[in-house]
Amino acid sequence: MRKIIISVQNRLLGDALVSILEESGEFEPSRVIVDRKKRTAAACAAFQPEIVLMEVAQTAVASVKERMKEVYQIRALLPDCKVVFLCDEHVSPQVAEEVVGVRKNREIDAFCYSSVTMKYMLATLSAL
Repeated sequence: MRKIIISVQNRLLGDALVSILEESGEFEPSRVIVDRKKRTAAACAAFQPEIVLMEVAQTAVASVKERMKEVYQIRALLPDCKVVFLCDEHVSPQVAEEVVGVRKNREIDAFCYSSVTMKYMLATLSAL
């Protein structure tokens, strides 16, 4: 089983992602609270995941800029860890454009829009 950290603000979305990842039988998920304390990097140090799925939004704690700070911390701890951003392209088109930009610059390994099916998201994560 591949370890994966889920770092999303929306509790319902986070719970759904954890449930689906567990049910797949391929992943061992762990959920992290998104706040100003930057818990994602600390959780990575403890859990040693292969993948980190991070929600990016217009909020101060989940902005692309703040999330990229966490990505750099994670990369320093776990250089081989894959980082995937999750964003809502309908609610935050500007954030979605920023996410595409950081992917083009190869600062993250993949991204998914929240409008994709869970089956597609699972396939994306499995392919990493």
